[in-house]
Amino acid sequence: MSTCIDWSVISKSFREDLSKDEQQQLNEWLDASEDHRIFYERAFRGGVTDPAIGIAYGVLQEKKKELFYRIDTKKIGYRKLIFRWGSYAALFLLVLGVAIILKTGDRMIVEKPEPEYSQLPVLQPGTTKAILTLADGRQVTLDSIDRGVVSDGKTQIQNTNNTLIYSENKSNIPAYNTISIPRGGEYQVILSDGTKVWINSCTEIRYPVAFSPTERVVYLSGEAYFEVKKDKRPFKVMVNDLQVRVYGTSFNVNAYDKQVVETTLIEGNVGLWHKGNQEVYLKPSEQARYQVDKSIVDIQRVNVYDFIAWKNGEFVFNDQTIEEIMKRLSVWYDIDVKYENDMVKKRKFTGIMQRYATIDKILYYIQETATINFTANDREIIVK
Repeated sequence: MSTCIDWSVISKSFREDLSKDEQQQLNEWLDASEDHRIFYERAFRGGVTDPAIGIAYGVLQEKKKELFYRIDTKKIGYRKLIFRWGSYAALFLLVLGVAIILKTGDRMIVEKPEPEYSQLPVLQPGTTKAILTLADGRQVTLDSIDRGVVSDGKTQIQNTNNTLIYSENKSNIPAYNTISIPRGGEYQVILSDGTKVWINSCTEIRYPVAFSPTERVVYLSGEAYFEVKKDKRPFKVMVNDLQVRVYGTSFNVNAYDKQVVETTLIEGNVGLWHKGNQEVYLKPSEQARYQVDKSIVDIQRVNVYDFIAWKNGEFVFNDQTIEEIMKRLSVWYDIDVKYENDMVKKRKFTGIMQRYATIDKILYYIQETATINFTANDREIIVK
């Protein structure tokens, strides 16, 4: 009788991918102890498990590392990332005490019960929506069904596929547009120079319909991801007194927190300048955290995908506190959050979730893993 099993065998069984020898190994392990069966059943349905039962700690830690490997955004596209995550989803979340089952069938040993979402609110995720304020003060409401052309003086703005597209404009008359994204919204803009901007919820960005001959400047509050068109003119993102200076690159700026501005560089070159200090430069896969009250910039290496996954339709929570996670969910699902006590705010969770899932599914897996409970009063979520 087998008393120990490699976790990869259990993981493969969830995907119906076992060889005959592996199936026999699993059966022997299950028969060896009632604790093994309890462990397997809880893992299969998503419940609290004891990773010490029949599985070495080192094996679990090694498998955990397989998921959060360093992501090279030049070589690994979004589709490949999803495939890699699909292979390790059940594996990694079991390490944390919950398994997500991606595929089921007649050959599964344990019958899969449906997760009980009934006690959680079924709230829809955000959608593509925004308000465009033109240079003359007119406001245009944008959403996923809008099509056509918006006219702002001599500027023609095409609105298609949830994206505002500005044509190249040589006008010397300064005119600014502002796009505002409400809670539960997102939108994209292609500026007149060809720069692409993904704009997250609760965000406002102000920009000229035509850039000057010497520089390109936009003003941001909230969060946006930029793919800057290469140009001899520097591109600057202004966040209060912080300048992010760019010369053709991909990066994310998060200024939700009024006291901290995060700039994460994916590729290219970025410099940060703030009043009274020298310019600080970032390398790819580095993040700068600018502390507004102290005028200090801290730089650290990060997994860049953790910070840009939102634009690809995912939430990546990497050892984040419940308070940090709920802040992100609140702006996307347009909810308010109330905590029963301060201790629950400090609980941590790690996992990858689909950004377009209803919130009950998101909360279910968080509460199963982080040993907390969610209740709801209309659009207010109570965490306890």
